[in-house]
Amino acid sequence: MTGGLAPINPFQLAGWGPLCPWKHPEHRDCYVDVDHTREQYDEFTRRMTGLATLMEYGQLVLVTGDSGCGKTALVNWCADWVAETLREGGERPATRCEIVDLTSSLAGRLELPVDERMSIVCDRLFGDLRRRGAMRPDALADLAPDRDRPDRIYPDLSDALHEEIVLVVLLPTPRELKNEVIRYATYISPRVLFLVESAFLDEEDVADIAEALKDGVEPVTLRVGPLEPGDVWRFVNARQQRAEEMGRYPRMDESSAKAVERLLLSVAQLERVLIRTYETRRHSALEYDKGCAVTADDIRQQFPKLVGADHERP
Repeated sequence: MTGGLAPINPFQLAGWGPLCPWKHPEHRDCYVDVDHTREQYDEFTRRMTGLATLMEYGQLVLVTGDSGCGKTALVNWCADWVAETLREGGERPATRCEIVDLTSSLAGRLELPVDERMSIVCDRLFGDLRRRGAMRPDALADLAPDRDRPDRIYPDLSDALHEEIVLVVLLPTPRELKNEVIRYATYISPRVLFLVESAFLDEEDVADIAEALKDGVEPVTLRVGPLEPGDVWRFVNARQQRAEEMGRYPRMDESSAKAVERLLLSVAQLERVLIRTYETRRHSALEYDKGCAVTADDIRQQFPKLVGADHERP
């Protein structure tokens, strides 16, 4: 037994839900290079050109990929990069980066027409910015009567913000997909970044959006995918190494990770199954220490309880 260390679950992180380093700074070293996440994050930082385009024109970033493949975690990573780059100086220093998460602002109202959806989101953004003191008093008074009108608020947003503020807005998943994304893109203004994710936009849709916006600022499009061979072990190994000095827990080896690859489609499935497997082991009568092993059979026992045996890859 590892003296003095408490038993921990190496796959259970602080906070609830996807990685979110702008809320939980300790998440910054939790990203693992699976499902093309690192590649797409690097593409984002390259395309942002040191924030020059964002500062001068504004920017829209669209993240696509199947459900559970890490879109939200990637969006949060990108938002955090903007905040950290500005904090460190970047292309043009800003004393404040405001990240506004509106992803849940349409909970229970997803079926509303696009105009109503956008009005609700606009109103929620205005209220949030007012509470934060992010808008100039004169602009606040001028725009308040139209706070739920995207055509009135968004084009004037950069002028309404205090000049030291860069605004990062995490938008809800669009319902009318192409049309809604295009409308948001036409509303971008300097120092305003819109980040939106969708599991339902394919490559043809993304091409249509780019074509519709060819006379403006080109949107940055990122795509994550399902797990690939080697991803399961890469994820397991990275999380185990990170937790090495934090507590004691049984280890999982590469052969066990490879044995369950075909069961797992996404990083979200992988994380849920590993958390459940280790929690079951930790609360059982079995030993829970570095010298013990978590096997592929341990994981297989948990998998049907979480995602159903019929989700195996063919």
